[in-house]
Formats: sequence, structure tokens, C-alpha cells
Amino acid sequence: PDLAPADVDSILSALASAHAKGIVHRDLKPENVFLAEYGGTTTVKLLDFGVSKFRHEAGTLFETTQEGLPVGTPAYMAPEQWMGRRDIDHRADLFAVGVMLFEMLTGGFPYEGASQGELFLEIVRGSEAPPLPSSIAPGVPRAIDVVVLRALRREREERFQSAREFLDALRPFGA
Repeated sequence: PDLAPADVDSILSALASAHAKGIVHRDLKPENVFLAEYGGTTTVKLLDFGVSKFRHEAGTLFETTQEGLPVGTPAYMAPEQWMGRRDIDHRADLFAVGVMLFEMLTGGFPYEGASQGELFLEIVRGSEAPPLPSSIAPGVPRAIDVVVLRALRREREERFQSAREFLDALRPFGA
């Protein structure tokens, strides 16, 4: 089955577990979310932690990629990833979930560009917020717009600060 908005709660729950262990995925996208069916129940599995960032017990970071290079899939990368910042944290994953939720609701991406360079400029320095999901898909409740746009804020301090906080914002909608 394809990902649906109802799966976002499971994605966020899985992320909350990973983040609690000091793991930042850094490449969340639909292709890295697997829906496994067991006896009529669908379970979400997060895959491909190949570019993840891990925090050791001593608080030091272990990265699987070269410092200063952007890591991830362009359409799902948070602004700080595009900039190649060393201090990427769990909020980059929450941005990616926001992109996936926007895509599930509307069938399109919140930020677009004709080239990778244009996409970079739009995500990092765009002058406008993404369109409201309800303006693209009229069946989407306007209250969901607020949740999605918060997840997609360019400044990570303005986004949800944890997967649990994001999940709590979705609870009134059945998450």
C-alpha cells in the first residue's frame, strides 16, 4: 500500500524512538518508509539509515558522511541540510515528515524548482511560505494547514521541536 496521512503518526512514533537514542535519519522520504502488513495490521518501518548521524554516550557525534556536504534527498531536505551545516539535528527529520505529509495531502511538493539550484534557493531563501494544502486539495481541513506549515518552517526553532510535539498537533485529526 501507498503512504497515507494516517501513517504519519507511526512515522513520528518511530522517529521519536530513534531520536531518543540519539539517531537523526537525515534522509527521510517515502522510499525509506516501508509499510509491513502482519495479520491485517500495517506497521511502519523506517529504512536506510546510511547517512544517519548518531550521538555516542559521551555526547560526541558520529557521522557517516563527509563534514560540510549536504546530505539527503533534495525535495525533503531541511534548509540547514542544504547549507551543509554540521549541527543538523532531529528537526531536519521533522521537516522531511512535513514535506511527506504535504505530498500525501496534495500530491505535490511544498517547495519546487526547475533545477536543483532553484529548489535550493526556494527552500533556503524563498520569499514565501509554501501554499496551504487546503488551497490545493479542497478536502483538507484548514486546521491541518497550520500543522503542515509549521513543520515546513525554514527556521528550525520555529518548527516542531520533537516528534512527540508534532504528533500531539496531529492528534485532533485522528493521529
